[in-house]
Amino acid sequence: MVQSGSASIVDHFPELKDPRIGRNRRHKLIDIVVLTVCAVISGCEPWEDIANYGDLKLEWLKRFLELPHGIPSHDTIRRLFIRLDPQSLQRCFFGWVEAMMRRMALSIMKRDTHSKRSLKGRRRICSYHDTYLEQLLSNSDETISQLLPG
Repeated sequence: MVQSGSASIVDHFPELKDPRIGRNRRHKLIDIVVLTVCAVISGCEPWEDIANYGDLKLEWLKRFLELPHGIPSHDTIRRLFIRLDPQSLQRCFFGWVEAMMRRMALSIMKRDTHSKRSLKGRRRICSYHDTYLEQLLSNSDETISQLLPG
């Protein structure tokens, strides 16, 4: 059950059922889901870019995720999302978005489609939306720009 009033993404996915069998659950479901949401919000599209995003943002992601075995491979992420129930995922995701919008009183902003960039060959990635990610993922008023080194 979602904590009342919580805008933390981690609190909005407990009802999402993990379709993997026990021996194939090396990475936590919530870790993979939150990693993917962060990467997609930051402009990542192919599964490879999502895994690369995780590798490059690992220390930051560890601030609110356990990640006991590090970042999953792009194949692991893809296989999980293929098997997740789309209606359940959508319900959880939109529940989080609604809670986040209520808490932060945000208006929906049109995204600049020109800001999307591929990760290939880049060391510094997907920072366009990083200022918003910290607020979206936690109940902290701190922004990611305050948390990440220069």
